[in-house]
Amino acid sequence: MGTDNHTEGTFGDTKWIEILHTHFPDTIAAYMDEKIIKIYPEVTAVERQTAWDNGFSLGMTDIKGTIYHNPGIGRMMSRHSLLVVKQADEIFRWLHYVTDQFKTHYGAICHFFHVNEHSASFKLRFGSRTFEIEEITTRQVALTYPGIIDENILP
Repeated sequence: MGTDNHTEGTFGDTKWIEILHTHFPDTIAAYMDEKIIKIYPEVTAVERQTAWDNGFSLGMTDIKGTIYHNPGIGRMMSRHSLLVVKQADEIFRWLHYVTDQFKTHYGAICHFFHVNEHSASFKLRFGSRTFEIEEITTRQVALTYPGIIDENILP
C-alpha cells in the first residue's frame, strides 16, 4: 500500500485485490468461487470500510467478474471470522453426536474397546493435533475429531 497517507476507505478498496487478481492470481485462487456469478449490493470502498468499522463485513468480493470469498468469509457479530464460528459449530455438533453415541451404545463401545463398562471412564482431551476421546483407565484413544464411531462395527 505504500507509506503515503491513505484516504478513508483505503482498506476496503478492491484495487488491492484487483492487483492480485491481475498479476498474481495463484495467490488468491483458493478464495475463488466458480459457482456464484454476481453479488449484490455493489458497494464502494467507503461503504465497505464503514460496514467493517461497524462490525459487519461482506463475505465476497467481485473483481472483474470473478467472485472471491474474503479470507475468513467476513466476521460475525462476535467479531470472530465466520470460518472460526463455523469450525466451533462443527466441533459442538461432533461433541453432541458423540455424546449421543456414548449414551445409546455405551456397553457396546466398552466391549469394542475391551474395557469393563462398570469401571470405564471416558474423557475429552486436547490431543497433539485435535480433540480426542480417551478411556482413562487404559489410556486408549477411542476417537479423534472429526471421527465418529461406526455403529455397524459395534457388537
